[in-house]
Amino acid sequence: MDTGTRERLIATYFDAIDDGTYDRFTDVFTEDTRYLHPNHEPVTGVESLVQSVDDIRRTYDSTHTVDRTIHGEEVTVCEGTVAGEMPGEGDFEGGFVDVFEFDDDAEKISYTKVYVYNR
Repeated sequence: MDTGTRERLIATYFDAIDDGTYDRFTDVFTEDTRYLHPNHEPVTGVESLVQSVDDIRRTYDSTHTVDRTIHGEEVTVCEGTVAGEMPGEGDFEGGFVDVFEFDDDAEKISYTKVYVYNR
């Protein structure tokens, strides 16, 4: 899959998170996608991801900014910042590194592993 398609999928993923339009995940993730996020059980399947993303997310009214993208043969890694509001705690800014794998035939994301850290 070319890097332009990968970047479009990743941008749509972050936009959907920030906009709260999780139904757009069906345009981005394979039907049997795997999603790993710290402190949460792994999620398998795009429909399960759509249903569980609110439980996974810690921030609301968020803005994800990708500062760096590295493309390998089979993976793309994005590093950036996320700013938003933590329920009961106020404003939040942290960092993330997300690792994405792709299904070339479907032209969708097949695997995501999220790493988060405080800045």
